[in-house]
Amino acid sequence: MLSTFCQANLSQPTHPEILKRNYVNSIVVDSLPSAVILQELLLASECDPTLKSVKEAPDTRNWSAAPKPFAELKDELCQKRGINLRNNRIVIPDAYSHSAVGTPGPSRHH
Repeated sequence: MLSTFCQANLSQPTHPEILKRNYVNSIVVDSLPSAVILQELLLASECDPTLKSVKEAPDTRNWSAAPKPFAELKDELCQKRGINLRNNRIVIPDAYSHSAVGTPGPSRHH
């Protein structure tokens, strides 16, 4: 499960753990739409009230503040480097949903 890849507190990572971490990092960088800069996506994600409410839920495993559609997808969501991911896709903030592939809500991913 990808959400387990996003654990920040791994003590002395093993080779497979490093590979998993590198994989998740590559998703964040390589999955950006070509017209979106990482800093812009970070800012838009931070300003998006829906994404802001689910940002910490995968790490804390507390989904009570998350909207129901996101809570239902909790096994598919994680947060890495300030970007929300659903499996291997970036969850696009509303500010970019008009210019990226996807629809509003939890399925708004690239």
